[in-house]
Amino acid sequence: MKINGLMLLVLVPFLASCSTQLKSADYRRRAESCEAEKTVLQVSRDAELARLKKNRQIIEASLRAEINSGHARVSELKGRLSVNLVEKILFNSGEAELLPQARDVMDRVGAFLNTIADKDIRIEGHTDSVPIGEKLKYKYPSNWGLSAARATEIARYLQDVAKVEPTRLSAVGYGKFRPIADNDTVEGRGTNRRIEIQLISPE
Repeated sequence: MKINGLMLLVLVPFLASCSTQLKSADYRRRAESCEAEKTVLQVSRDAELARLKKNRQIIEASLRAEINSGHARVSELKGRLSVNLVEKILFNSGEAELLPQARDVMDRVGAFLNTIADKDIRIEGHTDSVPIGEKLKYKYPSNWGLSAARATEIARYLQDVAKVEPTRLSAVGYGKFRPIADNDTVEGRGTNRRIEIQLISPE
């Protein structure tokens, strides 16, 4: 019994040392694994940012004339690309029928969207805060209805004419409730009357 006790006393520091070494090796492996994962994520993130930048340059080049005239704007937020088109190049006031001259713009936008097959497309209709006139209330009782009708018209054109895959498309109307400018000025109201086309990750 004494011998066994002595052997145990001798082995305890050795076993403790082995345990510590095993834990250290395990921690090292975990740390190396985490670093590898971080590297992969960073490479993927950098690639996505580079792709986003390239796509923005492509659509900006395609809409250069509209951007220079202040009728279009391309922006990105949190990795999401958005194309903003003002009402006056798409629709007559109070109407949701696409203007003939707007078709060229939408053809270019549609061609661009068809090159980005891994993103869904959300079309948002927005208006200013001026109520619908009495002569048009029979068609659109409120700005909400008008904005939804316009967004749907853009979605229909992208599907039927530009041949964008319909399962990627969604249309929503926000009416006057998401302004990006001051509705108390003529310029602000003109900015708020818009269509926004956003590229979003599939749900």
